[in-house]
Order: sequence, then C-alpha cells, then structure tokens
Amino acid sequence: MQSLLPLTNKVISIAPMMGWTNPSLQKLIKVIAPNMMFYSQMYHVEAVIRRPDKLTYLSENLIFQLGGSSPEKFLQAGRVLKDIGIKKINLNIGCPSPKVQKGNFGACLMKEPNLVAECLSALASSYHSNQLSVKCRLGVDHDDSESFLHHFIDTISKETDIKTFIVHARKAWLSGLNPKQNRDIPPLDYERVYRLKEKHPKFHIGINGGINKISDITEHLKICDEVMIGRLVLNDLYKIHEIDAYYNQYNTSSRGSLLENLKVYNKDTGRFLQSLYKSMPGCKEWRRKLPEIENLRQLLSLSQQNSLLATQEIG
Repeated sequence: MQSLLPLTNKVISIAPMMGWTNPSLQKLIKVIAPNMMFYSQMYHVEAVIRRPDKLTYLSENLIFQLGGSSPEKFLQAGRVLKDIGIKKINLNIGCPSPKVQKGNFGACLMKEPNLVAECLSALASSYHSNQLSVKCRLGVDHDDSESFLHHFIDTISKETDIKTFIVHARKAWLSGLNPKQNRDIPPLDYERVYRLKEKHPKFHIGINGGINKISDITEHLKICDEVMIGRLVLNDLYKIHEIDAYYNQYNTSSRGSLLENLKVYNKDTGRFLQSLYKSMPGCKEWRRKLPEIENLRQLLSLSQQNSLLATQEIG
C-alpha cells in the first residue's frame, strides 16, 4: 500500500519534550511509529559544543532541537552537529520555564525576532535554510496579537529565508504559570495557526497542542503541513502506533509483537513502555512489574508469561 502522508507531503511528528524525547525514546518510536518525525529534547548550544559525545541519536527521521541566544555559539554548535551527522535543526522559541528565561532563550525570544534571525543565520553557515525550522507560541504575555505573531514570522522569513514554523497554538505566560500550566491553561486557538498558513501558503506550517485523535489530526492536516503530537506519547503509547499505521496504510501489530521487534532494552526504555497497555486488561500488573525488568530477555519473558500480552491482537 502507498502511504497517505508522502503523497501529500504532510508530516506527523513527535514533539520535543524535556527529559523525554531522548535517544532511548527515539529507538522505541522507530519500532512503534517508524514513519513519524522525531524531535529531540532541547539542548542548549553550550551543551552541544562541550559534549557532542552525549548526542547518540539516530539521524533517520530526526529533527534536533537547539536553544540559546548567542549567534556565535550557534555558529559553533551548527558545525558540531553537522560533523556528527545531524541533518535538520529546530530552534526552540516556545519554552517558557524560568530557567530558560534566565538564560535568555526559549519563548521570551519571541520578543526579539531579529536576534532569533541572527542565531538562525549563524546556523545557516552549516545548514541550508530548508534544513532549519522554528518552534514558537502564538505569543507571550500580553504580546499575543495576530500582528505580533505575523511580525515575528515575517521578520525571520525575510532575514533568513527560513519558511518552516511549528506553532504551539497557545500563548505562553512568562510569569505566573509553571511549564506544566503553560501547556494546559492558556486556551488553544487553532484558527490563528490556520490563518498563518493562509497568509503564507508556501510556508511549511505545523500545529501543536492538545492533539490526540486521528479525527483531529485529519482536520488539522486539511490546512496545516505538520501535526505535532506531544503528551500522548507518554500517556498512551499504543495510540501512536495506531496513528502511524492509519496514515501510512499498514496493519497494526499487537503490543506483544511490537515488543518482540525491540533491538535493545534498558531501564530508560522501560519508563516509556509504562503506557503501552493503557486501559487494557492486565495494564496494572504490567506497570507494576515493568520496573523490575532489566533487559530485553526479561521483557519478552514477562510478555510471554501473560497470555494477554503474548497473544491478543489489537486491530
């Protein structure tokens, strides 16, 4: 069967999440949803420059997310990432955490589009503009008008020729809300992202925020070029497999079969598998025993011990 997504140049991706979208999760997603793009967690440019040996991601389907505000450091980081085989980079202009703000990067940089453009221009010494992208919010604090967002996008696209933007369809409050609250409390406004795409029909515009259902993904893809899925990866991992299968027209595998396709297993992988059997009979027992598992052999043994995990096919 032909895939629906390549036929339309549409993308479904896994959102960058600090502490979560690391190399272990990437290897798991390669089995669970092999066609999805995978955004790494955000790395500060300094961390990239100092310890590139820690960046053990697979280059396939990867978009590496960077944070920072120093064009000089972005110049260095870009060269390092190019040398280790990273093909695409995304700039984080959406994180509102106090720690990130203290370092003058993340969502607060929406107020400084010219500085963002300088950082991207520094990366452009190692990467073509079509390999670079920006992830941002609708706005920050009271700077959340339509004109504010359009000025931010227009400034960057004109100064750098970058035309790929992923928009979390909420604004960010830089004070008064913690990062978790900033993912939930500011209201979603998908229509504003749609209007951005309508204004820039030739740009690649992605949408992020509260998207969990195939029906919703389909609606967003009628207008946007990319749908980014976040917390669903942590809350109901099997749904990620179902989504990938649906849009790429292949039959879903059972949960047990997916486990058999894992090449490696460690404790870090285990925490991502906690939700694999969500809402299924035996899910509590699965979550209880999983922390005791130390390697792939034990994981498959646990699967075989439970007739549900070993034999039940989910269609």
